[in-house]
Amino acid sequence: MIIRPLEEKDIPYVEEIEKEAFGDRAWSASLFSDELKDASKHYLAAEKDGVLCGYGGFAHILDEAHIMNIAVDRACRGQRIGRQLLKALLQKAESLGIRAVTLEVSDNNTAAISLYESEGFALAGVRKDYYGKNEHARIYWRII
Repeated sequence: MIIRPLEEKDIPYVEEIEKEAFGDRAWSASLFSDELKDASKHYLAAEKDGVLCGYGGFAHILDEAHIMNIAVDRACRGQRIGRQLLKALLQKAESLGIRAVTLEVSDNNTAAISLYESEGFALAGVRKDYYGKNEHARIYWRII
């Protein structure tokens, strides 16, 4: 598997993974296209045997990174691809002089919560109803 910069040609595959992972909260192809054009945004792709298996990205704001999303295709889950993407994003952030990373994750996403906590993210708070009624977001931070 390789981790590489996400490219415009990847967006149709990203859109499929996004819909599968986030349902009606999924970002559109045009939003991803806009993100790739923004110099303050950094997105990576995980590719295995020529197939896009996952992606993730962050916004660079001053000396902080806000992880916007990480998602792995259902067929590729359980292979530590999400962990590899997260580590690559943290390395990219560090190379840019970023000192702190934050993200929100659904209170119901136990797999992601376990991943973030195992990689040194600390719970900093909860945003009530962030993802909709009774679907709260946990706010995590990690100092690099």
